[in-house]
Amino acid sequence: MGRRLDRRLTFIKRLFSADFYSHRAYIGMYDRLPVQQDTVLLESQHGTALGGNIAAILKTLCEEDEFSNLKIYVTVRKDTEEKLKAQWAGFPGASERVKTVRFDSRAYFRVLASAGRLINDNTFMPMFMKKPGQLYLNTWHGTPLKTLGKGIKGERFAIGNAQRNFLTADLMLFPNEHTRDVLMRDYMIENFGTGRMAMTGYPRNEVFFSDETRRAVRGRFGMADKRVYAYLPTWRGIVGKVDKESQKHDLAASLKDLDGRLPDDILVYIKLHPMLRGSMPTDGFKHIRTFPEDVFSYDFLQATDGLITDYSSIMFDYAVTHRPIILYTYDEAEYVRDRGLTFSLDELPFPRVADIAGLARELTHPSAYDDSAFITRFCPYEGVGVTKELMRDFIGGKLEKYPQMPSNGKKNVAVYGGDFIRNGIATALGSLMQNVDPGKYNYLVLYKLSPKTNNTPGYHEPALDDIPEGIATLGITNPHCGTWWELIWSKGWKRLQRIFPNLPFKLSKRAYERIARREVIKTFGMARIDAAVQFNGYFPDIIEMFKLMDCGRAIFVHNDMNGENRKSFAVPKKLLADAYCAYDEVVPVTDELKPRMEHFIKSAGWERHDFTVVPNIIDYKSVLEKAGKELRFDETTETGITLERLKDLTDGRYKVFINIGRFSYEKGQMRLIEAFERAAADDSDARLIILGSYGPEYPNICERVKASPIGDRITVIKFMSNPFPLLKRCDYFVLSSIYEGFGLVLCEADILGIPCFSPRIVGPTLFMEKYGGMLVDDSTEGIEGGIRDCLAGKVTRTLKVDYEQYNREAVQSFEDMVGRLTALRRGGQR
Repeated sequence: MGRRLDRRLTFIKRLFSADFYSHRAYIGMYDRLPVQQDTVLLESQHGTALGGNIAAILKTLCEEDEFSNLKIYVTVRKDTEEKLKAQWAGFPGASERVKTVRFDSRAYFRVLASAGRLINDNTFMPMFMKKPGQLYLNTWHGTPLKTLGKGIKGERFAIGNAQRNFLTADLMLFPNEHTRDVLMRDYMIENFGTGRMAMTGYPRNEVFFSDETRRAVRGRFGMADKRVYAYLPTWRGIVGKVDKESQKHDLAASLKDLDGRLPDDILVYIKLHPMLRGSMPTDGFKHIRTFPEDVFSYDFLQATDGLITDYSSIMFDYAVTHRPIILYTYDEAEYVRDRGLTFSLDELPFPRVADIAGLARELTHPSAYDDSAFITRFCPYEGVGVTKELMRDFIGGKLEKYPQMPSNGKKNVAVYGGDFIRNGIATALGSLMQNVDPGKYNYLVLYKLSPKTNNTPGYHEPALDDIPEGIATLGITNPHCGTWWELIWSKGWKRLQRIFPNLPFKLSKRAYERIARREVIKTFGMARIDAAVQFNGYFPDIIEMFKLMDCGRAIFVHNDMNGENRKSFAVPKKLLADAYCAYDEVVPVTDELKPRMEHFIKSAGWERHDFTVVPNIIDYKSVLEKAGKELRFDETTETGITLERLKDLTDGRYKVFINIGRFSYEKGQMRLIEAFERAAADDSDARLIILGSYGPEYPNICERVKASPIGDRITVIKFMSNPFPLLKRCDYFVLSSIYEGFGLVLCEADILGIPCFSPRIVGPTLFMEKYGGMLVDDSTEGIEGGIRDCLAGKVTRTLKVDYEQYNREAVQSFEDMVGRLTALRRGGQR
């Protein structure tokens, strides 16, 4: 009750938050406002800075007469507005033509929803949707030496907004083939994106060809008799989890040491990475100074005599000056291990130093090196005039000369997998993706993110790890692309139909579909999707979204939805039945579910009789491999038993029963506990382990075990990313579910040679009968009898399944279905 109240209070608090209001306003503006083709919105680092490509583009738009008719807006934040305005104050006509909009304000959303040209060097926020008539240029912000996207350890689950921006962009700027290849590969947009690629020099690098700028800046800052170096270190950490103060503290200590080693004719100007925000205090230093904030970074770099960096992309830009570059890589081994690089530092021509003494020597007596091959590889398009030409094409909408993103010609299949926590559906999808032929189709597996789970360590990774290399993934945010009235109609109807089950769906169908159409645009942008498979089968908003996609569509059914609808109202019956009649294929995972589906649809007022059965893959190889690993807990595991005690419990001296499934009503753990109490009352060697990943019944189950007269013989464990080593050590597996779609864990136990039994329920019954499995009555008494038979030594048999043949047939069924879907419509979602 307390947790439910907390969730409701959180929801109410969110309803009255400023950003929720402004986001609803954006949806209304998106629908209502016409596109203004003479309006440009420029955004750099979400309004925290104005540098690099965006500054160079802004300067060109201001000083070139052919762009004088444009209305120009720049994204700022409250604490950066005055500083940024001062930076562009010297551009011709900027004071009259350039206006600011504060990030995440109503004015910002008004421009975002109506500007005909959108330019960003990073990403627009997760709710951004590009509407017809708008053109979006993404310049990105550097050639990657560091790994990006899925290559960053621990960040694969959090890159969805960047992927979405790239799939939405009409034009992406790449300064070299390396940048193009890394972004396409590591953000998994190759074959799915249909935007165009501008292979041209970076706008920000034009200043490196300006002698006038060099003379002016050096004169202003009194550099005539000095050797001036710029120090631009990159940041350490994962997006959203940067230890800023610790990094600044360590850096200050290093700079103090360096300052004492430098001769009088050398100055070092330091600029922190935008992720660290703020400047580095240099008070008291003789040779170390802070980058000036009233001049653009690249203008100032043009005035320097050399660059100090580490793993930053700045080296790829600065190289065109042919001035010395020094890499201060004091943490090379650690950085390469934790963050990773796209290629070895040994391929770089620049000298590397690992300590302050070495850095001071290199600054005083620079090493000679040959950077010609480096410049040919990474700076082939840099030059004067690239920005003007790019803007002429982009502002004029003349993008035909730029090549489209690469495609291998195969059909693209989007597959939705739910919120990707460790459960039966996520396991089944992982097994399926490991067994499909990647040579036939390009697969894009989507999973749902929320503010809570997005930053929870270990939440998505176990299921994501099951998706093999070569299968693209995309994390999507909760769909809230609705106006106030649409949310009221959809969410209000969903709650009211719990009280009034016959409330017509048509009252909210239009609202659901309007929200879903926007969600398709928000999620896929310009991606080409030829078939859409709602594999998870739950989440009303996603069901509606996939239902409206312009391609062949299928929805899986993993459970008896009659039972699901009685248990909870997570997916309203009428909405679900309407979807089942709209999708091209409705796919139960067992034959037993077909008549149940007919009855479910008919009871809601619709009819459908054609269903395609696609059995879940049983990935026996993966089960065997994972079972061979060490038994261990995760950081997020919750249990009242130590790992050593668990090992003792399962070392063979006891008769251990195990149940694995989410802590939810339909999994029947409550009746299992009661059945175990009765059956094991007279057998002191009997033990029960209940292992689940999540679920609302967890606290209730813990309380029930605590109150049990033999509670000391029952162990409850919440979350183990690899449960198979534990399953392998147990003696019997008990499926206690009240209803199931299939009961995949029965097969997993069988693969490990663990005898198992199931109640006679829809889902596993036909499978168990076909392959010689043990079935008991669907009741507490039936489960009790099964446990007694196990304790008496009457249950030793395992199933007689040829898993290799079973999987071949299941994969063939799935790929045949996908083939039918991709043939239904051409072109897919655009």
